[in-house]
Amino acid sequence: MERKKSPEASITRILVAVDASSHSITCLEMAGALAESLHAELQGLYVEDINLINLAGLPFARELIYSSQTERVLTHPEMENRMRHQADNARQSMAKLAEVRRVSWSFEVVRGQVTATLLSAARESDLVIVGVSSAMPSVRIRLGSTARRLAVEAPCPVLLVGRGLDLTLPVVSLFDGSHGARHALEIAAKLAQIDAKHLIVITVLPPDRSSSEVGQELDAFLSGYGLEVSYRYLNKRDTQSVQEAISEAGGRLLVVDAGNALLDGEELEQWVDKIRCPILLAR
Repeated sequence: MERKKSPEASITRILVAVDASSHSITCLEMAGALAESLHAELQGLYVEDINLINLAGLPFARELIYSSQTERVLTHPEMENRMRHQADNARQSMAKLAEVRRVSWSFEVVRGQVTATLLSAARESDLVIVGVSSAMPSVRIRLGSTARRLAVEAPCPVLLVGRGLDLTLPVVSLFDGSHGARHALEIAAKLAQIDAKHLIVITVLPPDRSSSEVGQELDAFLSGYGLEVSYRYLNKRDTQSVQEAISEAGGRLLVVDAGNALLDGEELEQWVDKIRCPILLAR
C-alpha cells in the first residue's frame, strides 16, 4: 500500500458553526486548538435563522419563560436584537481565542436558512466543526437536523462535537481496507501529529487477509508520519463490535470514512451517542 499524500488531507481552513448553544463554546475551543496545531485559518459563521425571524413576526408567537411558567409576546425586532447580541458575543469569544492561539481568523454573520448557509460555506473550507444538539452528560446525545445534513451532504470533512476534545489522548481511526478508509487514515495521521503523537488503528480484517499482512502494509503507509501506532484487529464487522472496540481505545477523536456502511441512515445517531469522543467524518 504505497502512501501518496493527497491534497485533500491538508486542512488549512476550518469553519466553525456558532450559535447560542452550550456546545458552541466547545466547538470554538476545539476549532482553536486544531487551527493552532495545523497552522490553519479559523472561520467563524453565525447564521441568523430566517425561519425564527419570520416566526417571531407572527401574531401568535410566544416565548415561554420556564422560571416563572409564564409566556410573553415574541416580536420581530426583539428576535433580531437577540441574534445580533448572540453574534457579537460569539465574535468576541473568537477574537479572544484567536489571540490566545495566535491564529488568523475571520467571522461572518449571514441571514438565511441555517443548514443551506452552512453547506454553502463548507464548499470553501477544508473542515467543518458543528455541535450536535445539546444534552446533559447523563442523557442520550441526539444528532440535530443541521448536524445530520452536514454529516451527509457537506463536501468536506465534518467534525461532530458531542463531547470535549482531550489532546492528551490518541487519535483513533477505523480502517477496513477501502479507498475511503485509506483517506480517513491519512487525515487521522495528520491529526495524530498534534501533541500526543499516538495513533490507534481499529482494523476490520477482510476475510482473506491476516493481521500480520495488513499490519505490515499499514506500517509502510504510516511510516512517514513519525507516530507511535497501535493496531487492534477485528474479525467481526457488526456495528456493536466495532463501537465497543473504539470505545475501549479511549481516543480523543475518531476519524472514520463518511461513506462507511456502518454509519448509514439512523446508525449515525447511535455512533454519536455511543462513542465517547468527537467524530470526524472524512471525505
